[in-house]
Parts: sequence; structure tokens; C-alpha cells
Amino acid sequence: MIRCLHCGSLIAVLVLALACGTDRPTAPSVVSPPPATASSPRPAPTPPPLPPGQLAATYIYGGPLDYPVREFTNRSEYLLYDTGAFALRYQDGWVYLGTYRQEDGTILFRFADDWTWDQGWSCLSDSRPTYGQCPFASGTLKGNLLEVRYGDTMQHSDFENAVYRRRQ
Repeated sequence: MIRCLHCGSLIAVLVLALACGTDRPTAPSVVSPPPATASSPRPAPTPPPLPPGQLAATYIYGGPLDYPVREFTNRSEYLLYDTGAFALRYQDGWVYLGTYRQEDGTILFRFADDWTWDQGWSCLSDSRPTYGQCPFASGTLKGNLLEVRYGDTMQHSDFENAVYRRRQ
């Protein structure tokens, strides 16, 4: 048993000696920073065209729903169209499109990917299975207020629950 321990120790020392005998530096090398370049501000994205149809209602951000929100949410609005399409628009140029279905005091928002929107596809009207991948939000109408709550996937992508006020 002792002989096995001595052999094992000897093998460990040999492996360590071989590992240390390389030509690589043993301490971190100094990495020089990349040359300075003039940085330009990030350009706003080119927004997709707004949905076709007549604008039925506009809801502008009115306040947080259940926790504080960040500045980009403070400057957002929902545009609902009579065709069942909607746009969530941020003042910095970001626009998210999709379709909605309103039943009584509830609105179900389904967000479309760029490729699905271009093809006219919607999570609400297409029979193809989505396997739960369609991003969604639900809205509750209370007078001229719309409370929007996002699904887990969207909340993890920085969409924030908020209250929107109908613009007259």
C-alpha cells in the first residue's frame, strides 16, 4: 500500500515538472490596449414600417405597474390598429410589431419576429404550432388605462410591466 502511495506521488511530481517545463510564460503577460478609435454613438435602428390600417387607439406610458421601470419604458407607447395589428414604439427608435385580440376588458398581445411580420404571419391567426415560443403580453383595460403585463420570456428580455394611458 505504501509502495502505491510512493509511486502515485512520484507520478504526480513528474506530471507537475513536465507541465512547468513549457516555454509559456508563468505570469500573466501585459496586453497592450487596442489603438484608440473615434467612437460614434450607437445609431437608432431603422424602424420597420408601421402596420397597415387606421389607428384605433394610442396608449402612452403612464407609470410603473408593480416595480420601478427604466427610462426606455418611460418613453414608450402602444399603437393599436383597427386591423388587429399593433406597434410598441419607443422614442429611441425601437419598434416591436404584432397582433392583438381584444375580448371585453382584456387584450392579448402577440409579438411577431421580423421574419414572421414580413410574411404576414401572426401567432394569433396562423395554425402552425408555436411550441410556446410566441412572445406575448396581456393587457387589462380599466377606463382609459391599459395595464400591460409581459410573459416570463419577455420580462427576461427587458420588457417591463407598466400602465399606459389612452391618448385622447
